[in-house]
Amino acid sequence: MNYFDVVCYISVLVSTYFNNVQSCNCTEPSQKDLENRFNSINDNLNMKSLFMYEGWENSTLNKTFEELLLQSTEYRNSGTCPKRHMKTSESLSLRTSCPWFPHMDTMETRYPKTIYVAKTHCKSCITTDSLQNTYCKPLERIIKVLIRSNDIVNGICQYKEDKYNVPVAFVCTRIFEKVNDHELTSIPLSFFRKTLLRQKILSGRETTTTLPISVTQNQIG
Repeated sequence: MNYFDVVCYISVLVSTYFNNVQSCNCTEPSQKDLENRFNSINDNLNMKSLFMYEGWENSTLNKTFEELLLQSTEYRNSGTCPKRHMKTSESLSLRTSCPWFPHMDTMETRYPKTIYVAKTHCKSCITTDSLQNTYCKPLERIIKVLIRSNDIVNGICQYKEDKYNVPVAFVCTRIFEKVNDHELTSIPLSFFRKTLLRQKILSGRETTTTLPISVTQNQIG
């Protein structure tokens, strides 16, 4: 364990200690009060609906989400990114170039204590071509949560509103390159060289090699 790990470990212990002391000095609000307040600030949002991107109905939402959890079990437990696209007819979350699964994120001083978030084992996208300059980027939805503060009113622990970015999926994205302080995304030169070489062989003529045209983020949106 290096110095940085030791410092982080001590920080977690100290933070946990003070949180426990704080909780001992006040009484937690009722779960019903916290639930009502959470639903109010999020317009009665059902958190499971954040992960639904194909046809779904409120009446079957719980069942659909349970199926998503079940279908993701093998990939979640594998701990590795597949080398090829998964050959499955199941959830779209597993058939993408950045397969992901629902993961339980827990925080004792937050309401809700447990929130499902999308997680992936892949850093770069699964691809079958020569365009390797990619990474898996999370798509996020912003919700409001309740975080226990240091305030106590009439012996009751107080919770304050805070924003929380919930990753709900992952998408394949090109890595940004900076040119003259401007962020651009471009197709790698190696791809253009291979393409031009094939054209030269097929045409039997000399082909002038040109630099790839960079595309700005606004142009590809």
